[in-house]
Amino acid sequence: MRETSSRTIAFYSSLVITAISSLLVILAQFLYFSVLSPRFTLIFALIIFAVSFGVSYAFTQVMIRRKLNLLFRILQGKQSNGREVLRQSEAEYETAQREAMKFATESRQQIEELRKQAVFRRDFIGNLSHELKTPLFSVQGYLQTLLEGGLEDKNISRPYLQKADKNLDRILELVDDLDGISKLESGTEQLDLKNFDLIELIKDVISDVKMAAQESKIKIRMSPKSGPIMVKADQGRIHQVVMNLLVNSINYGRDEGKIEVIVHSVGDNCVVEVSDDGLGISKEDAGRIFERFYRVEKSRNRHKGGSGLGLAIVKHIIEAHGQTINVRSEEGKGSSFSFTLSRV
Repeated sequence: MRETSSRTIAFYSSLVITAISSLLVILAQFLYFSVLSPRFTLIFALIIFAVSFGVSYAFTQVMIRRKLNLLFRILQGKQSNGREVLRQSEAEYETAQREAMKFATESRQQIEELRKQAVFRRDFIGNLSHELKTPLFSVQGYLQTLLEGGLEDKNISRPYLQKADKNLDRILELVDDLDGISKLESGTEQLDLKNFDLIELIKDVISDVKMAAQESKIKIRMSPKSGPIMVKADQGRIHQVVMNLLVNSINYGRDEGKIEVIVHSVGDNCVVEVSDDGLGISKEDAGRIFERFYRVEKSRNRHKGGSGLGLAIVKHIIEAHGQTINVRSEEGKGSSFSFTLSRV
């Protein structure tokens, strides 16, 4: 009976500790996403760790005192089954020690996750504000010039209005891309799955980007050149994936370089690979290129436009299909992006 009671106490004590930890972490995350700044959230997380450690330490000390009391009773001869009680006490102490260590490890992991979220939030807001300020300041400058007298000058008014319109298009593109990623992440956007010829879709995309490639004297080759290779996916979204990958290869490709699009079958799937002989990606950058707004050598290709969300959108679309996308790259030699789709 005593053994069952001791184990029950130890079990419910561990449950109380875990519950306290979970409630505190949930509260920290709520404050993080609704009210507090990243710095204050990190301070709050440290407070959580201190409180959690204190609870664990106090619980361990209680178990130690219990053990010492039992030993004292044994020495006084007040326990007839001393050895058995001692073994039970040692088992309970070891259980409490393991629970305390597990609790401390989980608390550290939760604090580290909060810290990562704080860093992501800071970087995301900083990048978003930069992407919005650039075209907004341009629009403001053009409009101010027109209001200060340029509107009556036909040589100034139309070109400046066209430039302002172009920058507004860039802002709308950014908002649309963010909205698209948000819907894909939350699962609120349903994919329109249907059968179509992947080879024909890729040909259409190559035709769309042909002029941009010719400006940099980049040649695009495709293999195989004829199909059909039938897949089941959202045709509009896959068109967007191939478009984004080809535009990325053109933007970061070499003048007079080449891009190759290869499609081949692997089991029930087909693999689409878009390779270039461009600037390549360092190992440090390769792990982050699918993040929102992340650019390799950010200042280099900003003048080529884009929202900085192209590869992030690609990743979310492919994952929404239950498939995978990978990148292989060597700095100075080029990059290769590959993704899978379900074959029909």
